[in-house]
Amino acid sequence: MTGMVYSTLLASLPGIEHGFGTKRTVLSQGGMASMRQVHSNRILTTDAPGCIGEGDGLITSTRGLALSLRTADCLPILLVDPRKGVVAAIHAGWRGATAGIATEAVRRMSLEFAVDPRDLFAAIGPGIGECCYKVGPEVAIEFRKYFPERADLDGKTNINLAEANRRQLLDAGMMGDRIETIEACTSCDANLYHSYRREGARAGRMVSFIRRSGGFERSALSGADQKLVKVVRAFSLTAIRHLLALDAKRRPRYRGNPLGADVFLAMEAHAESAFVDSAQRGPYVPKQVRFTVQVANCQLALCCVLHFVKSVRAFFDCDALAIPHERLELCPLGLQNVFEFV
Repeated sequence: MTGMVYSTLLASLPGIEHGFGTKRTVLSQGGMASMRQVHSNRILTTDAPGCIGEGDGLITSTRGLALSLRTADCLPILLVDPRKGVVAAIHAGWRGATAGIATEAVRRMSLEFAVDPRDLFAAIGPGIGECCYKVGPEVAIEFRKYFPERADLDGKTNINLAEANRRQLLDAGMMGDRIETIEACTSCDANLYHSYRREGARAGRMVSFIRRSGGFERSALSGADQKLVKVVRAFSLTAIRHLLALDAKRRPRYRGNPLGADVFLAMEAHAESAFVDSAQRGPYVPKQVRFTVQVANCQLALCCVLHFVKSVRAFFDCDALAIPHERLELCPLGLQNVFEFV
């Protein structure tokens, strides 16, 4: 997504989508799980979107559910256990950090989801850096347990908030090579980040999120939603056949509103992506296909996209046709899945 900052470590994990917001990111928390952040060490577990309650950490094992948080100097911390399929999002300001919120998040993941801390991966996102985070002695002394080597915490001094949280994660049992700290200072970089310390009460907020991609149980969908899923399946096959029947020099496109104005489905092969003729893949397979779905419910939109993915794979017989590049993106219309045939 345009304008987001990504963790190299988390990006290397299959099936995990994440991003740290910036000033340039346009991302709504609608359709995501969120919380009323209160600068605490309270961790909430959830399996549904919407505001869960007051707290500063979210945990889920639900496929497709995005966890989100908002920051403007405080640290966004994202955690993943790829073995158990559990993700967490933490909002860590100085109050949360001194209350041990990172340690508490790992403890809750272990207690409620049987997570082994050694299996966890973590990304500490952009926040205020030590260069700009000067605090008084009443705050500095609270960090003594994380910086026992420092003798200056009884006076006004600078604090490395990211390092304090990294040490918490290590103390909780995580492996050092599975923790990435994104080196950025939100207070220094006015072009890219909002900063409460720099801008005061008028500062904007940046949304960060993490999601384990995947499907939804049919039983969790309402009757109307199940009808839409069936429509998507039929639409997928019709659209694919329509695209393949077009002349390769035209801009192949197929659009429809099968259930009225509230639903938009579209599929197209990019004009700049020429069609290829391969004996191994069959005649005229497009190099790139995009599928877009827009519905009121973001989770349902993701469900529709995933059913479309299944239709594409089945139609093109993916045992014979490799699709090495496949990604899910947020776009102005909703959710978009991109296939690149190479």
